[in-house]
Amino acid sequence: MARLGSSPLRGENASLNRVLRQQHSACLPPRSGGLPSAASVRSCTPRIDGRAWRPAQCVAVGRPNRGAPTQSHRSTGVPDISAIDPASSSVRVSRPDAARLEPGGPGIRRCAFTAAGKGSKSSHRRPAIHAYGAIAVLFTVSMPNPMARAADPPPADAVPSPESVLGRPFGSKAVRYDELVRYLERLAAASPRVTMTEYARSHEGRPLYYLTITGAANHARLARIKDDNARLADPRRLGDNAAAEAERIIDELPAIAWLAYSIHGDELASTDAAMHLAYELAAGGRSSQGLEGRATQQPDTQQPDSHHPPDWPGDQVDRLLDEIVVLIDPLMNPDGRERYLGQLEQLQGVTPNPDYQSVQHGGLWSAGRGNHYLFDMNRDWLMVTQPETRGRVAAIGSWHPHLLVDSHEMGGLDTYLFDPPREPINPLLPPQTLAWRRRFGADQAKVFDARGWSYYTQEWYEEWYPGYTNAWASLNGGIGLLYEAAGVDSTLVRQPAGHTLTYPETVEQHLVSSLANLETLRANRSAILRDFFEFHQRAIADAPDNQGAFVAAGDAEPAALRRLREVLDVHGVEYTIARSMVELARPESWDGHRWDTIVAPAGSLVIPERQPRGLWLHAMLDFDPRMTDAFVREERERTENDQDTMLYDVTAWNLGMAFNVPLYWVDAVPRFDGPTASDAPRPDAAILPSNYGYLLDGADEDVMTVLGRLLADGLKPRVALDPFGLGGRSYRPGSILLRRSENPGDGHERLERAVRGTHVDALAVETGLSDYGPDLGGGRFVLLHEPRVAIATQWPVSTTSFGAVWHLLDLRVGVRTSPVNVQHLAGIDLRTYNVLILPDASPDGLAAVLGDGGVSHLKDWIHGGGTLIAMSGAAAFVADASRGLSEVRLKRDALEELEQYAESVARERSARSVTIDPADVWLRRNAPPSEPQASPDESPIPPDKAPVPPDDAPVPPEAAPVPPGHTSAAPPSARPSASEPRASARAESPAPTDAQSATPPTSAPNVPMPPTGPAEAPSQSRKTAANDDEPAQPQADHMAKPWPDDLDERKRLDEWQRRFSPSGVFLAGELNVKHWLTFGIHRGDEAILPVLVSGDVALMSRYPVATPVRLAPADGLRLAGLLWPEARRRWADTAWATVERVGRGQIILFAGEPAFRGYMEGAARLLMNAVLLGPGAGTDQPVPW
Repeated sequence: MARLGSSPLRGENASLNRVLRQQHSACLPPRSGGLPSAASVRSCTPRIDGRAWRPAQCVAVGRPNRGAPTQSHRSTGVPDISAIDPASSSVRVSRPDAARLEPGGPGIRRCAFTAAGKGSKSSHRRPAIHAYGAIAVLFTVSMPNPMARAADPPPADAVPSPESVLGRPFGSKAVRYDELVRYLERLAAASPRVTMTEYARSHEGRPLYYLTITGAANHARLARIKDDNARLADPRRLGDNAAAEAERIIDELPAIAWLAYSIHGDELASTDAAMHLAYELAAGGRSSQGLEGRATQQPDTQQPDSHHPPDWPGDQVDRLLDEIVVLIDPLMNPDGRERYLGQLEQLQGVTPNPDYQSVQHGGLWSAGRGNHYLFDMNRDWLMVTQPETRGRVAAIGSWHPHLLVDSHEMGGLDTYLFDPPREPINPLLPPQTLAWRRRFGADQAKVFDARGWSYYTQEWYEEWYPGYTNAWASLNGGIGLLYEAAGVDSTLVRQPAGHTLTYPETVEQHLVSSLANLETLRANRSAILRDFFEFHQRAIADAPDNQGAFVAAGDAEPAALRRLREVLDVHGVEYTIARSMVELARPESWDGHRWDTIVAPAGSLVIPERQPRGLWLHAMLDFDPRMTDAFVREERERTENDQDTMLYDVTAWNLGMAFNVPLYWVDAVPRFDGPTASDAPRPDAAILPSNYGYLLDGADEDVMTVLGRLLADGLKPRVALDPFGLGGRSYRPGSILLRRSENPGDGHERLERAVRGTHVDALAVETGLSDYGPDLGGGRFVLLHEPRVAIATQWPVSTTSFGAVWHLLDLRVGVRTSPVNVQHLAGIDLRTYNVLILPDASPDGLAAVLGDGGVSHLKDWIHGGGTLIAMSGAAAFVADASRGLSEVRLKRDALEELEQYAESVARERSARSVTIDPADVWLRRNAPPSEPQASPDESPIPPDKAPVPPDDAPVPPEAAPVPPGHTSAAPPSARPSASEPRASARAESPAPTDAQSATPPTSAPNVPMPPTGPAEAPSQSRKTAANDDEPAQPQADHMAKPWPDDLDERKRLDEWQRRFSPSGVFLAGELNVKHWLTFGIHRGDEAILPVLVSGDVALMSRYPVATPVRLAPADGLRLAGLLWPEARRRWADTAWATVERVGRGQIILFAGEPAFRGYMEGAARLLMNAVLLGPGAGTDQPVPW
């Protein structure tokens, strides 16, 4: 497209201009200059192809003094707009302010013409620019096109520009949230091309919007467009002749693009680019200059406010909006952006500072990357924990876009990155989607090349984890794109080569990228839509490899199962709730076991893979996806050569493991009765008055919310340490007791308020005498105390770790918390609190900010009855031997005593499944060998405990548990198969022997095992009277030791193994089900809890420290993710959660983050228990005065 004042246009437009110049000279201004008169404009009615054309609108464009760029005077108060009413052809002409024009210089008038007669509904009006001297005349030509516009775009000057509304030049300052909303509302009100829709509310109550921008004809049929596209996304709705109907839709359907900006609140330029993109599309192109004619600014010689957004030709905009419905999500994280801009505004000085190391370019500790609870929402597309994400996924899912763009920023010293990604790439990503991403990247590169802008692809950009924005789109049938600009934080940054990168430049780069992506989509509309349809057609195909299903066992922890259903619902995944038991043929569980047949209980979720979201279903639930051998080899080479890893995020994420829900894969959808008759919201049940008290089952996580409310309301609840039965019901450890004698007279009413809105039943009991287990008045019901919680914040605490803990306790559980500055911990009166949480933090950083005084202060507080909870890096700080805080040790500090730790681990495991030899126990001095020995099993049962526990009573720990999903009413046929599992079994696990195949796995092994040793050996016990009378000792030292004898060699080996530290791997944690920290956790058939391990923190614990969660032996450690053999040996048998009594208080350590990203449902219960049960169950509190 030619620039104003350039040579005449070529080709079709040039021919048209020649005709117009010859036949309609009245349209042209006089050679002497000046603006055409109103009469001349009104008389300009050319005839083209036998049809008369009349003026529709004219825009006068003034030409400023020499040296300044041409500007269009829009609705800024300058009376330079000349308009012609299309209906009456009336004209209002106002000359521009003469002071702003060169004396005697020509003005510029741009006029649009429409056909005087009725046009064809299938016509496509294609603008042509007539350039003559300083005048541009815009004509509309009738061209056949199936994408017809019902009406002309609004006058460009009728659409407010960001500059006119905000009162400042393009890119001069990052737009605030309220400014953005104000502008978008004005834009939507002024342009019929634009509608504005709220799709979510942030935690801080800010509405999130998306704009729908398209041509008038598309706006008139938006509902039909959405429905037709939904039919392509679910080909089951296309009817018997699906292929023909799909082709018809593809021929008529515009492409749909969702452009998303600033999911990280401190990445500012994206939102400004979105705002200007919306204007360019709504205004229909602001001038005829076009992107191609815009000179690149030289930031070192021009001020930032000399930039202006690139103008885009109106004909190009019209074509786009005829063939694309553009959906713009301009600000995905308003809370983070407002927090960050508030910090920057307080930190900025009068003089611009290009030093990227300044806090003026990074903000303060909380910055703005995360939302209110500091969650990284670009990692939340899989688990949808945040309201912004849930609303966004629902909104995007209703449109099924063919293109989804995710616009970001990176470090200010960088250039620009866009697609395609590099390995590792999730194996589920369709090859045709990756091919399209390469095509979009190539087109984007051409646009950047034309401007001389630096950029790159791949490099650090991998796509293994499916929880990113663009990965989510690509796995749901669309084309997901990512780009990252160098961030300058609303000002400017001096780069290594001396170039000063300005904010307007970064905004412009995002804007140009967005326009380039839209043009690629438009140019390939039919092919992209056809691939979109074929993607979903494969998902619902009746093919042999598309008949399987995932089954989530109905006896999982109830809250975790509800959470899984919520995630599936948000993503639009189809499932059925079984009304009866479900027989599963040859199921595989997420830990790699196979059975011939098992029975899943009623309430199980059956999730077939044959559905429109089938690929995304596999992305969420596949047990153990594998990287390519080539990538693993390259990553290994880099690791051994001490180079940076190529992994960008976690390598495992399976929802079944994260939620601790027993999950199975079957190759064919099982038959069952379903669905359940009703899934209506659960009504609040009435609680009957009681003379003795009330019981709340501890199986459902909601009991923690109720418990927090009870404690905050001044009640005195107790927690059961053992299973028991009462009134024909069974109660698990962790159930809550309220004795009426210990609580106020209105305790019944307070309890009703506490359980309201939860899934917890409070049952009145009239006796303290149990059917089995401890009686309600005994010491096995421990008094709990209200937690007074402080959470450490500020550097060196991780923002995301702090946010996850805060979110869990504040929002989900409802416990009052006080964030405290860890840098001031030495001076804080810790007596106010009985729980202090140290989220993940740099160990060296904590040492620096606490100093000896802070550590001493902590010691005194813990000894006085406080509960210190530390996780990941903070746990490493506490476990450091030089601190003197804990008996738990970092592995690197325990290398001299590995044998002693191995012996302790062996004793611990042996104690979980005790076996006895009565003859050995009751050996009598000088007794004849043939004399029968009494067995404790033969002793009479006290008559008051004679009732048999009901069928649903918890299985005693010493009984062999059944496979998960089984019920006592219908014992399964549980015969593990020795056949190869479906690409999900742990690679390191050996094939089961015949003996192992005979029965399902039972309880945790009771065998000695050194921390990094080989396969377990059977435990040793006394067998003859000739044995020594010393107590039986578990044996560990008979096995080959996996560590050298020399201490220096051990240190070198440990240093080498640390090099292979895991990157977000699911490992098997063995539960001590009798410890209060594990109460309420679904323990499964082997009492295994999946835990996520990242980094190099490996903790060593031994008696008297309790270890409620210990990582499994090496050969059974890995569940999912990339785990090198060196890491497997180093982390095997180490502690993941420890509880240690210190004076009257306690220290609770987690080697990882139990609340990681808000989705580790099983591990999060450990943290809830630590906070709500810990002050009562684990410390000594004084009796009230």
